[in-house]
Amino acid sequence: ILDRLLGQHAALYALNVMILDKEEFPQGQVFHHNKALMKQFVDKSKVPYVFHMCWTASKVNKLKYMKQLGMWYLQDTCTEETLGTRGHSISGCCNAGMVSWRPNG
Repeated sequence: ILDRLLGQHAALYALNVMILDKEEFPQGQVFHHNKALMKQFVDKSKVPYVFHMCWTASKVNKLKYMKQLGMWYLQDTCTEETLGTRGHSISGCCNAGMVSWRPNG
């Protein structure tokens, strides 16, 4: 819907609008409706710049799907509960060198 509105406003008001490529900046709708592209992300034959997991109902599912895609970069000890705990340090949470999680191995 947003893409359509941006296109309409660009035409009506002579705006110079660029829409981000859905393969480089995908979101939850792409996850749920473009399995071929998701397979490319899992295989790392395509790597998006950012993945915004909107169109997904709950934080639990968002986390599960990001892990399935190999795009979750926090240590397992850094959960929503622990990050909300007073005094918890986030300095050790980033796991940028991680090996992507894959179902069944």
